[in-house]
Amino acid sequence: MYDSLLINSFSLLLEYYPAYFSHILELLKIFISGKIIPGSLGLVIYSLTAGLFVFAILIILIIWLSKKITSLLSQPRTEIYTLSSLKKLSAACLLITLITQIFFIKIYAVKNWRGEQFIDTFFSESHNPFTEPYREHFAQHDREIFNTTVAKKGNGQNLVLIIIDAMRGNYIYDPKYPPPFITKLISEHKLQTEDLVYSTCSYSLCGIMGIVASKNVVELNPENVKIQEILKKSGYETYSIMSGFPDWYGMKDIYEKTYDTYIDSDINKHETHLDDLITDTLPTFNLQNTQPFFLYLRLMSTHEYGRQKPQFMEISRYEYANRVLQADDYVRQIFETLDKKGVLKNSTIIITGDHGHSQGEKHEYGHNMSLYHNQLHIPIMIYDESMHYPKLKFASSLDIAPTLLDRAGIDIPEYLNGISILRNNNQDRMLFHSKAGAQHQTDRMRAVTYLHGDKVYKYIYTGAKRFSISPKKEELYEITTDPEENHNLIGSIDPEIFNKMKAAYEEHFRD
Repeated sequence: MYDSLLINSFSLLLEYYPAYFSHILELLKIFISGKIIPGSLGLVIYSLTAGLFVFAILIILIIWLSKKITSLLSQPRTEIYTLSSLKKLSAACLLITLITQIFFIKIYAVKNWRGEQFIDTFFSESHNPFTEPYREHFAQHDREIFNTTVAKKGNGQNLVLIIIDAMRGNYIYDPKYPPPFITKLISEHKLQTEDLVYSTCSYSLCGIMGIVASKNVVELNPENVKIQEILKKSGYETYSIMSGFPDWYGMKDIYEKTYDTYIDSDINKHETHLDDLITDTLPTFNLQNTQPFFLYLRLMSTHEYGRQKPQFMEISRYEYANRVLQADDYVRQIFETLDKKGVLKNSTIIITGDHGHSQGEKHEYGHNMSLYHNQLHIPIMIYDESMHYPKLKFASSLDIAPTLLDRAGIDIPEYLNGISILRNNNQDRMLFHSKAGAQHQTDRMRAVTYLHGDKVYKYIYTGAKRFSISPKKEELYEITTDPEENHNLIGSIDPEIFNKMKAAYEEHFRD
């Protein structure tokens, strides 16, 4: 146990703390130079202070530990301190550092400080992903268009968006136990599905923002115009229930102010990460008298942080399959509630994930680790009794907002990057992905997917400008025939295809 803890912690130390130090130096340069600080001055100051504090604690612990090691090694072999004791001592130091970080994260939640600047103090791969000036420029430009556009009333269709955190595209992980409710709807042709859908990234902040703002990763910003704002301007009543830790990555402050009714586990006291918050709260909404409405629900059942209920723990031998079964049951309850309120028939419901989730593929477990297939692949399932949706060769999470607006008869703003599924003609298309929003993260990974004819290619670049602990690497796969990405086509692919993808990558990720 101690061996594993020490190895993993040392790996994280090598990977992340150079980026912390780099971030602190950059902020110091900003203060010394007197330049205009992008974003909130208070947040930058807080990030700097917290970063220095944690870094100082780490240095003190390392010095203390070094002295202890020196002292222990100088003792006779009969000394009570053994190698096992030394491992325990090292693990205790690492535990103290972790507790300190958790303490600051709790302060962040209580004080409702927003910003990736703070999160970057502890997770370098989230280094200022949304606050660079060029992102603010994009967001401000879009918001000016939004503010000056005359709202158009839609056709009155109710819209429901269900995002199940970490829902894989191939969510039927155990074929013996497919999710019964979703499977039944599909078999009855009541739930239309798209086969190959990719998220814009492999973690929640940009995954959710990519869906509701329909923006590529380089344009994401807290001030992006989101679908709930467009619908609200068009006369929709907007609701949101956010299961899970409400303020992770500052999402609460980003979303709370844009809904007419916003609920999380802090507002309606429930156990964090337990999706009962949704099934307990949804029946209290007066949806039948506030049509048309937009309802956004975020479930945590398939996420490793999501709370599992005892009845869904031992059905399959695979934990993820059990989590999918639990999410499926919550979806069933949501549909039943909407049906009881008499609004299901007049509703378009999209069920999706914010990103994928690896279960051992490529020797990875979880998400935000890479941009390989299972970390980007998500489902799009559409319930709509009065509309047929085409089966696309390839679609994106960015397409969800335009599709919902299109279905509601509301003009799709030009600043949305996605394409309505109802209007997609399966022509050549490029999409862009990022492991996280970092400019200087130590092992940055970015990708371009390219729909070309009947094939979908993915180009992945791994590396960073500085502090990288892994060699720079280029990979290119053809996803439709090689979804497990076992055959790197770099060097053997048609040069015209490769050069087109490489040029698109360099144009899109200019930093």
